[in-house]
Amino acid sequence: AGQRLPYDELLPLMMDVLVALQHAHSRNIVHRDLKPENIFLALKADGRTVVKLVDLGISKAIGSTSQAITQSGSALGTPHYMAPEQLRGERDVDGRVDIYALGIVLYRTLSGAFPFDGRTFEHLVTRILDGTCAPLTAVVPGIPPEVSDAVAWAMHKDRAQRAPSAEALAEVLAPFAPLP
Repeated sequence: AGQRLPYDELLPLMMDVLVALQHAHSRNIVHRDLKPENIFLALKADGRTVVKLVDLGISKAIGSTSQAITQSGSALGTPHYMAPEQLRGERDVDGRVDIYALGIVLYRTLSGAFPFDGRTFEHLVTRILDGTCAPLTAVVPGIPPEVSDAVAWAMHKDRAQRAPSAEALAEVLAPFAPLP
């Protein structure tokens, strides 16, 4: 397993990511490749940390028919963080693919491991589509069950059962995200 970050250190940063996602989604922009490498921490002059989402290279404006942003209907993104509907190449993806990816980021950062992994790309896809993994309460000692449940909600395989928005997920996680 990799490095872990305690939930009380991680969640305040993720609240900023959720605000950024809500902002993008309110403008009908879906990132579609959210992963740790696209979440930057910057230090402001006053010493505060600010979170920035970067690499909107495969983002898509909902309703756009432009091919300039990305190819619609193809499986673009980083496989471990891709929602089932992305892996299936569905064309009608929405902000819930970003919520799913953030759930994977949370799980991986809190536990030190991916919730779904495989020996091959095909095995990984099968595991993601199955959607069954150990709850965080089983792999992270002392994590509040509500945080574990929120992460599971974010990465639900059925987007109709997934957290519907960044705002909804933030509301559930806020009590566990102490202000820095």
